[in-house]
Order: sequence, then structure tokens, then C-alpha cells
Amino acid sequence: MDAVPSRDDFDELRCAVLAETDQEPNVDFATAAIVTALDLSDDAPIRLLAAKDTMGWLAHAIEQKSSGGLVRPRVRYVGPKVRHEQASDFGLLL
Repeated sequence: MDAVPSRDDFDELRCAVLAETDQEPNVDFATAAIVTALDLSDDAPIRLLAAKDTMGWLAHAIEQKSSGGLVRPRVRYVGPKVRHEQASDFGLLL
């Protein structure tokens, strides 16, 4: 059996991602660390994703039921403006 990566290994990788991208790794990095550290099965990430999404949907349903109406979060995008040419580079239609 291969040695399980240590917390220091994951921290070193996290720092490398931060240095390269100027952003912290996303939740998928944390999922990979958990799955690896606990030696979970290969299908564990998708199962964790399904459980997380199900809990989120249930939380929204409970919130809507208790408020008596549809919950519409009020948010405003504050990121950089994306030009049409940039969006098409990623296959997005604007």
C-alpha cells in the first residue's frame, strides 16, 4: 500500500496552487484530500457531492416552506466584465 499523503503534503500542494494561481484551491481540493486521507473508494467524491447537494436542496425547500414563498437570493455579480469574445472562448453564449 502506498503511503497516505500527510497534512504537510496537502498544505504544500495548497501553497503551490496559491502561488501559481493567486487563488486558494476550491472545494474539490478539500474533497480529494479527505478521500485520500481516509482511503475512501474511488466513487466517494461523487457520493459526497450527491449528499452535499441533496442536503442543500432540502435546506432550501425547508426555508421556502417556512417562509411561505419562493426564496430568491438577491445577489449582484461584481467580478470583471466578460467580453463576448472571451465568453465564446469558453463556449458560453451571451
